[in-house]
Amino acid sequence: MEFSNGETPSREAQQAAPPLPQVWIGYLLGVVTIVAEIIAVELHPELAKGGFTIPPLYLFLSAFVGGVYWLVCVYQYHVVLAHVPGWNHPVSPARAVGFHFLPLYSGVFACFGMFAPRSCFGGCSSGEFTAAHRMI
Repeated sequence: MEFSNGETPSREAQQAAPPLPQVWIGYLLGVVTIVAEIIAVELHPELAKGGFTIPPLYLFLSAFVGGVYWLVCVYQYHVVLAHVPGWNHPVSPARAVGFHFLPLYSGVFACFGMFAPRSCFGGCSSGEFTAAHRMI
């Protein structure tokens, strides 16, 4: 691997990066949750009518484990980004996970996060993302 300025990272820097999370586990948990929802609606038709009902334990557990694994993956991806040589990642892994508990912030970021200018995230305001931001 070679950087744009011609430098090569040291062997220690290449080996220090942690592995990426196993994404297939998240897909498997998603499929299990969908199957659990289908089974729950078949066994308890009142769940489909809306209103507040307590879900069956198997549906709650599959959704809970899937949500926890999502947060683990977000944390691990930010750890990997923090280990990229030559890059100062502006968001700590704990902060990235913590902001998922703010509903308004996570919803706005899901819709507009990738189009926001870089200066919104505490990085340099070099205007790398301004062209994408103008396309909105």
